[in-house]
Amino acid sequence: MTYRIEIGLKRGVPDARGRGTATRSTSALQLPVKSIQTRTIYQLDARLSRTELETVREAFTDPVIEIAAIGRLRPPPFDWLIEVGFKPGVTDNVGRTARIALQDVLARPLAEDEAVYTAIQYFVRGTAGRRKTEDGEEEEKQTSNIQHPTSNVECRIADSEQDPTAYSLQSTASPPLTRGQIEHLAKDLLA
Repeated sequence: MTYRIEIGLKRGVPDARGRGTATRSTSALQLPVKSIQTRTIYQLDARLSRTELETVREAFTDPVIEIAAIGRLRPPPFDWLIEVGFKPGVTDNVGRTARIALQDVLARPLAEDEAVYTAIQYFVRGTAGRRKTEDGEEEEKQTSNIQHPTSNVECRIADSEQDPTAYSLQSTASPPLTRGQIEHLAKDLLA
């Protein structure tokens, strides 16, 4: 069975990773990125009881500064959600370390087919509104999968006012980013 644990910072805790990414993105894209908040994602592909899963969630979370959920946390307001994870077969060192930690927490070895994968979510706030093409038509909404040798990057337009647990929904407004800008941002996140 596959389980997802999302870990984010508590309200009021500065997100240094997000702030650094926002600074780099604003500089690289020449767009006014207002803010970026990040989350760490653990995907556990293992046979776990509900009690074991809760124990793992607690062990992977720093209770002083972080909140976590099995499944999905309620997202912060955002215009774009970008999730970056490794492609199958690419070494995920954080995932490998998390697998060892998982075995320690469970006090049992994992089977060969059981694994832990990691990803980072970037909740991007930027300029809002629709973008017009040269012929005056509004751009289409985009969901992009950026190809990268080692990583899967999913960029989605999303409206956090809709179902806050479903990140694959489409927004009613397109953000002012072109595919080229999305690709540039994704490459910056992978750097």
